[in-house]
Amino acid sequence: MSEQVIMTIDDARFDGGDGLRSVRQKALIAGVIGALATAGGYFAVGRDVFYRAYLIGWLFWLGIAVGLLSLGMIAQVAGGRWGIQMRRVQEASGRTLWFFLILALPICFGGLESLFSWARDGVAASDALVAEKTGYLKAWFDFEGTNPEWMATFVPGFIPRILIIFVLWLLWAYRLSALSNAFDAAGTHEERERARDKQIKWCAGGLLVFAVVATFASIDWVMSTDPHWFSSLYGPQFIIWQLLSGVAFSIPLMIFFGNREPLKHLLDPKQFHAYGKWMLAFTMVWGYFNASQIIIIWSGNLPEEVGWYIHRSTGGWYWFTAALVLFTFFVPFVILLFQPLKFKPKILLRIALLVLATRWLDYYWNIVPNLHPDGFTMHVFDVIAPIGIGGLWIWLLFGQVQGKVLVPVHDPVIQEALSDG
Repeated sequence: MSEQVIMTIDDARFDGGDGLRSVRQKALIAGVIGALATAGGYFAVGRDVFYRAYLIGWLFWLGIAVGLLSLGMIAQVAGGRWGIQMRRVQEASGRTLWFFLILALPICFGGLESLFSWARDGVAASDALVAEKTGYLKAWFDFEGTNPEWMATFVPGFIPRILIIFVLWLLWAYRLSALSNAFDAAGTHEERERARDKQIKWCAGGLLVFAVVATFASIDWVMSTDPHWFSSLYGPQFIIWQLLSGVAFSIPLMIFFGNREPLKHLLDPKQFHAYGKWMLAFTMVWGYFNASQIIIIWSGNLPEEVGWYIHRSTGGWYWFTAALVLFTFFVPFVILLFQPLKFKPKILLRIALLVLATRWLDYYWNIVPNLHPDGFTMHVFDVIAPIGIGGLWIWLLFGQVQGKVLVPVHDPVIQEALSDG
């Protein structure tokens, strides 16, 4: 029988030492240099290139942060040992979402007309399809009542919806963190059970809320870059983008924390295998949604829908599309089918980095052809902007975990893992 190992709250706090300071310092340097270079790009290459790079970088890292938080909620609701070790780190990512709300300000108050044709003056008057959607596609509210329908007049516009979305995300993020603190501080088994029940209820409700929120976010921030096109599968696809980003980013986080206390003896090949299975599952769902969407649109053969794929198969985009399908689906799918490989952190890390790279390419593929329908285009600032945003966010994320309790020591699953270790 294994010897019972006791871990206290103080033992469960993460210090990180020189390794954490080094990562934060490098991330901050990369973030500041990238941010300054991106800001300089506004004047060097023009607002259109600047805002498209900024939007894609913002969406990419926001998807990782929300994906981590969502994955933590799934783990809480599902239970089991696979997700509990990284839960506090995933909760910490939710506490950084205010950063992305601040970064949304340049999009809202400077980039709307560059990114979204429906926001430009006179477009609705000259475009019948855009005119039909002005009740939803607007910056603020339409209190003057230019559209007679009540819902079209009072429905929140693009900017209020961003605020609503982030308020909901932040509400759940800080509530879950508060419940985790309450669980740690509970003095009796009954108090811990009440805190755990509240956590599970908030996570279950949060998954439903996040699904609805992600649907509106996908319409506003990505799909409306082409106001003529629409797809009922876009919301579910957006959710999978975020979850796949969260799972993939969890792998390097697990390697980092798995080499340091207090998670050093709690993260083992079984946890990596579980995350590898999630990565395989979400990769398959990504493929299913995309295949279903193209089959439905191809069958319907409507001009306002088919044109979306024509832009992505001509003008230099054909090879980009082929590479995206190959490296987003087929390569990770085939490798992750081999079960022994999912137990090997180094191999999973390479696949995770590939998945993260293809997440950025996927956002690029979904957005840029709408802004530049004449042919394929890419600029160095398309890469610099994500580096700047990502560096600053990683610096914030690791600041959120420094000195924090990363192990729910009172959880029976953790006690079992300690005994096994």
